[in-house]
Amino acid sequence: MNQEYRSEIRTQTAEELAGVEIAGTYEDGEHCWVYARLSVEEFQRQRQEKTAQARQLALALFTQAQGQEPAAALALYLQALGPLRQGAGDPLRVEYRGVPLALATEIPLRIQQLLSALRLEAAPGEIRLKQRAALDQVLEIRARFKEGTGREGPAAGLPLRWRFVRGEGELVSTALTDKEGTARSRLRQVRAPYRHQLIEARLDLPAFFAPDS
Repeated sequence: MNQEYRSEIRTQTAEELAGVEIAGTYEDGEHCWVYARLSVEEFQRQRQEKTAQARQLALALFTQAQGQEPAAALALYLQALGPLRQGAGDPLRVEYRGVPLALATEIPLRIQQLLSALRLEAAPGEIRLKQRAALDQVLEIRARFKEGTGREGPAAGLPLRWRFVRGEGELVSTALTDKEGTARSRLRQVRAPYRHQLIEARLDLPAFFAPDS
């Protein structure tokens, strides 16, 4: 147990501080000391290399997102958050079509603009049902980008997730919006005894990432 714990600590240190060399260890019955050595020159070199890779990948994803449909653009911007994090706080300044940009600021701004322009509407908003009865009730959500954003119109290809926020029941929890911006779930049963129950539908941002991302 103790050996596994020490091994895990060393692994995490190696991941967070690349280039650290373990110079020696000492332990007694109560404590364990680890002496580490870090070359500042090597650390800076590796950090510059890591930042350059992050800048290149973030710029590639940013460039690819231009001119895409909103859902595809949003997915690319979200994927670019990985390289931004890898940049370790660097603004990742680039020149895009003759305009200087700080990708660490511009990409989160583009994500915020897309999300703030998105509107989800339930149709219909209220349904009358009987508790524990077998159902096949369609739950429909229409997703649109509001006017004046340059992307107004139906929002196709967006992943949505449904869940009970008050009450309990059985429903299809995920769906994509079609070319008309409509996503459909199906309510199979309502089990909770509450007179009024609420089902929430929201944009499923984790669906834009790989399962292990």
